[in-house]
Amino acid sequence: MVSNRFDAMKRVASNRQHLLMSVKGALDSDAKPDHGILQGGRLLIFFPDGTLSDGAAEASSHGYFDGENGPPWDTWVGVFSDETMPRNTGNDYLISWVPPIFFDMVEAGLRDNPESCIQWLDQTDLSMAQRLKGLR
Repeated sequence: MVSNRFDAMKRVASNRQHLLMSVKGALDSDAKPDHGILQGGRLLIFFPDGTLSDGAAEASSHGYFDGENGPPWDTWVGVFSDETMPRNTGNDYLISWVPPIFFDMVEAGLRDNPESCIQWLDQTDLSMAQRLKGLR
């Protein structure tokens, strides 16, 4: 049994990571072009404590986001907590990866998300965004 949402999100992200690692050999043998570590995609951040759960992003994105503005579970990268965040949305956030094919759907959802609980990570001032920019 999962004791809280942070543990639940962490469990899904961890299970997904293990599944991806188990098929890594098959993916490596397909000789796909290298587009960097994100494969042309972008990272998205979701603040679950900041959502109004109004369904606006779900409708605008044609179901990419769920009714609580969460990204699809199979795109989750990790769950993080930052006590120094200058936000009133809580300290926990989820990072997910968005493949290029879904950019338009995500942009529509972001546009209609009044509480801004979902954002492109590279457009935030979070320390995580700054650390990742430093890896380039």
